[in-house]
Amino acid sequence: MGSVFSFVLSLGVILEVFTYRYGVKAIFLPL
Repeated sequence: MGSVFSFVLSLGVILEVFTYRYGVKAIFLPL
């Protein structure tokens, strides 16, 4: 259970960094 939580947490951090660096367009426009 802990490993799943850490995986989701790291995934959220990556998403946070991408949206911060590339803006909201990064969410809607795939690279």
